Amino acid sequence: MDRSWQAGWLPVAAALALVACRQEAPSGDGGRTLTVVIAEPSSLDPAFLQGTNDFQVAANLHAGLFANDPASGQAVPAMADSYDASPDGLTWTFALRPGMQFADGQPVAAEDFVRSWTRILDPSTGSPGADALYFLKGARAFNEGKGGRPGVEAVAPLSLRVELEDPQPYLPEILASPRLAPVSAGLAGAGAYAVSSWERRQRIVLTLNPHHPWRRPEAAQTVVVRPATSEDSALAWFESGQADVVMGLVPAGRTRELQSRLGRQLVKAPMRSEFYFMFNLSRPDALALDARRVFAAAMDREGLVGQVLAGGQVPAYGYVPDAYGDSGPGNLRCPGFAAGHARAGHAAGSRPLELMSNGSETLKTILEFTEQSLKAAGFSVTLRLMEWKTFLGLVQGGDFDVARYSLTGGPDPIDFFENFTTGHPNNVGRFSLSAYDALVAEARGAADRADRNRILARAHALLCDALPAVPVYFSSQLYLVRESLVDRFRPDPEGVANWDRL
Repeated sequence: MDRSWQAGWLPVAAALALVACRQEAPSGDGGRTLTVVIAEPSSLDPAFLQGTNDFQVAANLHAGLFANDPASGQAVPAMADSYDASPDGLTWTFALRPGMQFADGQPVAAEDFVRSWTRILDPSTGSPGADALYFLKGARAFNEGKGGRPGVEAVAPLSLRVELEDPQPYLPEILASPRLAPVSAGLAGAGAYAVSSWERRQRIVLTLNPHHPWRRPEAAQTVVVRPATSEDSALAWFESGQADVVMGLVPAGRTRELQSRLGRQLVKAPMRSEFYFMFNLSRPDALALDARRVFAAAMDREGLVGQVLAGGQVPAYGYVPDAYGDSGPGNLRCPGFAAGHARAGHAAGSRPLELMSNGSETLKTILEFTEQSLKAAGFSVTLRLMEWKTFLGLVQGGDFDVARYSLTGGPDPIDFFENFTTGHPNNVGRFSLSAYDALVAEARGAADRADRNRILARAHALLCDALPAVPVYFSSQLYLVRESLVDRFRPDPEGVANWDRL
């Protein structure tokens, strides 16, 4: 299949979301300054990105083959001028746009992708994100020091060929990550901004990349990234006018108060993340299927997200977040999950349940609300909260009854299905069903999105029947954004927003 764009690239600036900015005193060049508050990034090097904050800033410094369009939920071309995929979906060839440059003035060529990706996979680099490139043929073995080379090759100065281990119908979305953007030999990026200075624990100053071909006259000339160490500090800066945007540091436990005080300036956006209650099916006394069905029906999801959390979460009646949109297997639903399907007392006589979670005020509130719903259905329930490391050790070791668990996926929705395959690290409940594993494997081998989604819908039906976990809600992210620009703020499902149209 060939994909070409004759009308020119929808640039990263247009493809990605807008962030509010405030007008500063005019500078000599008439530029403007945007101040963003986040927790301090650990690195801006694509090979060493780890936390959300790293990716948030890096998305403004680096450009790759594609970019995310949060309005449509689709990937749009960036450095890719066109591409061709083989019928089996295992070989992709990308033609790069001519004339692209890094912020240091060096031209962008196909070899820069090869060098950058090989650097991430080289075991001597020690990149924590090397597995993001395991879709390449031979990449895992190369990263594990077993020899060979990853399946990426510059077949011409502006032509890049990629060989895959399995078909990747969501490859454009995967390639939109700043992790997979090329860098120059001096580690400069090709995005809208470049780093001017970085004073640890003080500020990161970004200025417009003079070599970016899609510079817009309305773009903020300077972006000041101000790291905060607490939610209270970030909120104080925003309310005092010292910050235009707060990302990742909005106190979720104060949602109602902030909504009342700040109105639309408290922005809620969906994420590709879901909250579940996981059943430990490896225990000899594992909760029976009939009791699990009562548990699922007893959950008052609407009351939890609307009356208790009020942070933009969406009730979950299936195993895949709606943030994937209609193009993926999102919007799948399990029958019988609606609140009220569980008759009071129906679970009477079922053995007592222990609900386990790490401790936080929000999680404690969720568990207490769930406890009341389950007791109304006849369950005998006790709660157990603990610090994070203890909780994680018990859950991963299989020493629990019912545990709260959150799963987050990348651009490819098959991630959520693989979490429930036999032996997967996130399959903490030890669910195992050969028919389900076979369907997920079949879906992984499908090169066409529609074919794959049909297979995944069948796999989803098996999850609904077997109930290894109870979906509760699809998660959201909270932001603080200036009132005058709220309508233009659209972070993508990764929580990333680009700043160069401000």
